[in-house]
Amino acid sequence: MFAQSCSGCHGADLKKGYAPDLDKIGSKYSSEEIQDIIEKGIGDMPDGLLKGEDAKKVADWLATQE
Repeated sequence: MFAQSCSGCHGADLKKGYAPDLDKIGSKYSSEEIQDIIEKGIGDMPDGLLKGEDAKKVADWLATQE
């Protein structure tokens, strides 16, 4: 899901895209906070790219990136 919906902006390695790096996102935000950002958007990131269980799965995975 990350590869399909997020890597185009954030980079496949979580840090070589034009959007903010995500390789250490778990040290800054909890899974719940990341899910909220995914679902509602923030800054230039649009809302609704992923929702519900899909957003939760990506958020849980990103929260492990420290």
